[in-house]
Order: sequence, then structure tokens, then C-alpha cells
Amino acid sequence: MKFKINLNKKVKLVFKILFVSTVLLFVVREFSNIIKSFNMQYFLTYRDRLTWINLLIIGVLGIISYIPLSFYDFILKKEVGIKLNNMKLYKYSWIASSISSLLGFGGATSLAFKQYFYGNYVNDKKKLLKEIGKIVALNLTGLSLICIIYVFLQLRKWESIGLVKYPIIIISLYTPILIVFLIYKYIRTKDSKEFFCTLSIIGISFSEWLTTVILIYSTIKITGASITVFQFLPVYVEAAVLGILSMIPGGLGTFDLAFMEGLKALNIPIEQTLLVTILYRISYFIVPATIGVILYVHDFGKKVNEKFQGIPKEILSTIAYKILIVLVFISGSVIVLANIAPDILYKIKFIKILLAQRAIGFSIGISVIIGFLIILASLMIKYKSKGIYKITISLLALSIIFSFSRGIKLSELIFLLMVSYLVYLSRDKFYRKTFVVTWKNIIKDTIILIISFITYFYIVARYSKHLSVNSIHYLSYKMAYKMGIIALAIVIVIYVAIYFLNRDLKLPVKTFDECKDDINNILESYNGTSLTHLIFLKDKYVYLNEDKDVLFQYEVFVDKLFVLGNPIGNKEKILGEIEKFCNFADTYGYTPVFYQIDDTMINYLHSNGYDFMKLGEEAKIEIDSFKVVGNKMKNLKAAKNKMIKEGYTFEVLYPPFSKDLMNKLKKISDEWLENRKEKGFSVGFFDEDYLNRAPIAIIKDCNGDMKAFSNIMYMYDKDKSFSVDLMRFTKNSPTGLMDFIFINLIEQGKVKGFKTFNMGMAPLANVGVSKYAFLSERLALQLYENGQFLYSFKGLRKFKEKYTDKWEDRYIAYRRSTSLPIIMLQAALLCSRGKNQLIIMDKINDVLFLKV
Repeated sequence: MKFKINLNKKVKLVFKILFVSTVLLFVVREFSNIIKSFNMQYFLTYRDRLTWINLLIIGVLGIISYIPLSFYDFILKKEVGIKLNNMKLYKYSWIASSISSLLGFGGATSLAFKQYFYGNYVNDKKKLLKEIGKIVALNLTGLSLICIIYVFLQLRKWESIGLVKYPIIIISLYTPILIVFLIYKYIRTKDSKEFFCTLSIIGISFSEWLTTVILIYSTIKITGASITVFQFLPVYVEAAVLGILSMIPGGLGTFDLAFMEGLKALNIPIEQTLLVTILYRISYFIVPATIGVILYVHDFGKKVNEKFQGIPKEILSTIAYKILIVLVFISGSVIVLANIAPDILYKIKFIKILLAQRAIGFSIGISVIIGFLIILASLMIKYKSKGIYKITISLLALSIIFSFSRGIKLSELIFLLMVSYLVYLSRDKFYRKTFVVTWKNIIKDTIILIISFITYFYIVARYSKHLSVNSIHYLSYKMAYKMGIIALAIVIVIYVAIYFLNRDLKLPVKTFDECKDDINNILESYNGTSLTHLIFLKDKYVYLNEDKDVLFQYEVFVDKLFVLGNPIGNKEKILGEIEKFCNFADTYGYTPVFYQIDDTMINYLHSNGYDFMKLGEEAKIEIDSFKVVGNKMKNLKAAKNKMIKEGYTFEVLYPPFSKDLMNKLKKISDEWLENRKEKGFSVGFFDEDYLNRAPIAIIKDCNGDMKAFSNIMYMYDKDKSFSVDLMRFTKNSPTGLMDFIFINLIEQGKVKGFKTFNMGMAPLANVGVSKYAFLSERLALQLYENGQFLYSFKGLRKFKEKYTDKWEDRYIAYRRSTSLPIIMLQAALLCSRGKNQLIIMDKINDVLFLKV
């Protein structure tokens, strides 16, 4: 028995394949006969008559005629209990219906798709399958009603109609018989739910077939054919029935052939009917299926994105954003070139009937300017500003509007609309409130704009040089040249304006004075760092979190926010606050750089996408174990004894300090500076308020004259450690003075109960010593080994090695997308307050170490 069933299935399959193959061979033969008499020139004439508005109407009608297909699933949801919201249900319905209609196979694909989409959202999958099958079976009820109309229209000609009338009459009886059966069943069972549900499906099916009739008839009328609806309907019904009987997906070929032959009998040229069928296939099958595929890909991509925690979306978004920049640039180029291409001059001849010549010239001129402004906007898109998004969308809209007056091509219109839509879809990428124009980008943008304008003027010159001075073509190109000059001037003015408008700080910042109480509370509650005391210089901005228990001190330089040292405060919140600070900076177009951080920050910053370079090492002395005794310390002991023998004394003064003392300190400081400008940011400078924040150590000679001073820096670690910042002395100070200060400071620290003395940085120490180190670090090693003419890197390390062998690494953390050499130069310029007084290498030296 089982063998017999399988055999019957195989026989049916073979019969179906033979039948479809025969139909296809017949269709191919008939189409080959049509092609022999087909006139391509006529076809192109009919095609060229269509305007973009005509095509838009046909496309909209195609989508409207497809909308009823998705209504079936709202009934399905009610009957089966699909647990999806209406928006998602409609999306899945559109995907299933559009793709299954294109593929055909008698409803099998629709069954498969809807099972796939809805299977996980119902309790009874068997009932789902049953109801889907019911809807597929009732799909022909709409055509049945159309066939009834056909029968009434063709009663007088019934005898002259061929064999197709028999399947038509059978199909026309399908709905009446079904309705009679439903009424009978309703009388017996009183089941109104099923009765009205089936009637609703019949109504949807009828609206589906009716809107298709409207679509094809409207397409025929748009192409210019003279035919009434009563002439058209019989042709359509016969073609539709033959398409269904052929069992070919979508009736492809059979419907088209029958339809074309039917219209040919009504004296409509075959070239025109072919155009109608192509437009119908595109608007009813291709466009909805394309939308369906896009919706499916979007839905599938969303699921994959959720599975992999947003990484696929981030990758695609980055790629799409870069492509968008290119597309916007191309849009501007297309608009500009479309106004100077040779065929535009012929378009003017037709348009000037409707518009005055000056108006046309004005429109083309404006289009050229808008085109170049769009090119400029494409260069600004990388800044991701909300303002740039609004300007770009507005320019694209204006370009479309002004292009109408010069006769826009359909391909150009579609491209501009597509780019505008892509810009709209990417609106979330434009999140910044402001942006910073850097010199690197200025150079890049200038080169691109120069190339764009040179290309434009070259094309204008090339096409105009062989033309007569009095010809309309020459005058048009002359106008194009003038508009190019105007566009160039406008672009320059706007770009300069953008630079100056964004040059001033737009970042909402807080200064020390605005939040000094919160700063003091944090310093009292949490440990600081060797750089924390520099906050009292008031030359940096302050970032406080909402809970006011995490603190950053930073400065703005070009498009960077240089954070000095480790953030201080509640360690449990530092990782989260770093991310918030990065988001805060990014919103205004800035990139944070973390300068002179220690090892404890690496994990925090690595989690936020930072790379690192070692800047050097910081020397630390264990005070309890420090003694100026033994062979190792004999030089220090000798220096100390020498200073004492010469009558030099050491003293620590405590604030507040008198004006007289400040004047003396200022005199020593000015003598030490030798007319150089003070530095800032990572090093201190002479400021009376700053110096009054901590004790000052002074050195006097035998006559009681002050020869040197150094201000003490607290570490804010419960008095466990301290350091020094400014160390300044007179010109005629003896050698050994610095050692004398350091030794006395350490001994004084021991008396005060401190455990550690921080001697500051040894720049480039042990940087790039491995052959596997980064190139930037290996270059830094060469500077350390051979850069004595710039600064005594080795000498500073050797000087501090006399005191300790305990060193801690210090790093700079930067984004991988940024340039490390540029960052180092910016840091150097930031630290150098006297920008015009020092050479660049002197500035870089100051960035790499704390001068003592």
C-alpha cells in the first residue's frame, strides 16, 4: 500500500513537470514569434514618454494593491492567537506574502514562511497550519467574483469565446457555492464566528484582485492606450485564469502572453503592452518582494545583533557611515556635473517653453552652488554633528527641488532620494552637539575641495573652448563658469565661518572655584596622587560625577581633553565614570587623553578602548630606610657637609606667607626663569594662591640671604607621602644645592611621620628597551640614548638613582584612532604656556618630565 502511494506521488510529479515544460515551450515559441515583429524603437518611445511622476504613481498603486495580502494575517492572529503586536505581524505578513507571490508554487511557500514566522508565537501549531491552508484555499474567491463580472460582460459573446470560458465559469461558481455552503452551515451550527471570518477573507481576496485590476488598467492608461475598463477586464480575466492553469509561479510568461495577445486584438501595439506587463511585474512583484527582503534582512540582522551583543550592528554601522560620506559626496558631484553636462543644454530647449530663460539660468546656477555645498557637507559629516545632519538633509531636498526646473533625470532623482533616505536612516549617528575642526582635517578637506573645483572648471573649459561666442551653448557654459566662481567664494566663506564658529570652547566646563567645596570633600575622603595638588593651580577644568565622589582634572587642547593623572575618588565608580566622561567628551567632538597615569589605570582604560605608551618612571624613596651613610651615599653626604660648612641652612615655612616673603620668592623665581615663560598643566608655576596651599622649603646662605626655595606637594593619602613641585634657585648658587634640599626634605619628612618621598619623573627611562616594543617606544629609546643635546635624560635618571632604586612606571593612554606623535606634540604645547618663546623640542622636553 505504501509503495502504491509513493508511486502515485512520483507519477503526479512527472505529469506536473511534463505539463509545465510543455506550457513553457509553447510560451517561448509564441514569444519568439512576437520578437520577430517587435520594434525596439517604438518600445523606447513609449518608455521615454513616461515621467518620473508616472512611474511613482505606478509604484504606489503596486504597493497599494499589495496591502490587502497582509490583511489575511490579522484574521489569522484572531483565529489562532498569534502573540505578536500588529506592527510586527504586518511586517512578517508582508515578508511572507511578497516573497511567496514571487516564488509561486501554489501557496506552499506562503505556508512555509508563515509557519516559520508564527510557529514560535502560537500554542497550537496544527491549528496555525490549518488556518493558513484555509486562507490559501480561499484566495481564489476574489478572482471568482471578478469572473462573475466577466461572465455578465461577455454573455452576448459567450459562444465566440474559446475554451478558456470553461475554467472561467468553474472559477466564477466557486464563491457563490461557498457562500451557500457557509449559510447552510451557519443555519445548522449557529457558528457566527467562522461564518463572518470566512466572509472577511472573501472580502480581502476581492479587494486584492480588484486593486490588481486597478493597477494594470491604470498602467495601460498612463502609457497612453485608449481602452475602456469594459474592454480591458475580459482580457485581464482570461490572462489571469490561464496563468493560474499553467501552474507556473506568478503565471510568468503565460499571463503575459495571453494579456499581450488580448490587448493586441484591441489594436494596442505589442510594444506598448510589453511595457505595461514589465511595469506590472516590477510594481506588483519586484517592488514588494524587494521591500520584503529588506524587512527580512533587517529582522534577521536584528536577531543576530542581539545574539552577539550589538557587535554586528556596530561593524555594519561603521562601514555604512563611511559609505554614506562617499554617497553624499557623489550626490554633490552628480548635481554639479548634471548642470554642465552637454545634454543639459538640450533639456533647456524644452523647458524654456514653461520657464523664462533667466529663471532657468538662475535655477541651474543655484543647483551648482547647492551641489558644491553638498560636497562640503559630505566633508563635514565625519564630525557627526546634529547641525550638519539638518544642513545635509536640507541641501539634498533643495537640490531635488531646483533640479526639477532643469529637467531632472529619473536615475538622478532616484539616487538623490536614496541618499536622502540613507542620511535620514543614519540620523542616530549625528549625535554631537558641537565639533572641533582640526588642522589635519582642514588640510584634507582643502585638497578635496581644490580637486573638485579644478575638475569642474576643467570640464567647463573643455566643452566651451570650441563653441561659437554667440551660441546659446557658449553662453550657458559662461554662466556655469561664473556660478562656479560664486560657489567657490561661498564654500570658502562657509568653511572659514565653520572653523571660527567652532574654534571657541563649546564644552560645558566647571572650574575649580565653582566646585572647590566638592573637591575638598573628595580629597578628605579618598586618596590622591602625585599630581592631585596641581588642581590648586586653577589652570585646569574639573569633572565631577553626579554623586560628587569621583574627580578628573583636565585641560582642553584642540580636539583633545587631556586628563592629568589618575582620576581620584570612589574606586568602585571609576570605570563607569571614565566611560561617562568619554561619552561627555564625544558629545562635543572631543577625545580624552589620559596623561601620566600609573599601572592601576591600565585595566580601566583598556576596557574603554585605549592604547598605552610608557612615558618614563617615577622615583620613590622609602623615608624610614633612607640614611646618608655608607659608600653608596658618600657623595650625598659630602654635598650635605659641604653646604653646612659654607654656612647654608635649610628651613621649612608654613602658610600663610607674608607679602615680603612672596616678593623674595618671586625674585628668585624670575632669576631662575631667565625671561622664559612659565609652564603649566603637568607642572606648577609661580602663583601666590597656589604656593599658600602648602609649606615651602627655603635655603639661606651664611649671610641669611635666600638662595633657593621649593614648594611641597601633598599626595592626599593620609600624610603617608609627599613631593615637591617648583625648585628654583639663584644663578650664583653653589653645586650640591639640589642634593642639600632633597636630603633635608627627606629628613624633615621623617620627622613629620611621612613614609614616602616622591622625586618625580625620569622621562623615557626604560622605555622601548625590548626589541618587541612598539616603534614609538623604540624611537623614544633612541632619544633617551642619544638626545643629550636636547636634555640630559640619562643624567636625570642617574641623579635620582643616587637616592633610590624604587621606580614606578607612568603612561599616556590614547585612542588607537588618534596619532600618537600629534598627541605628544599637543601635550607639549599644552604644558608650554609661553608658546612663542620656546622652540618645539624644548616644549617636548617639558612634556616628558617634571623639571626640578
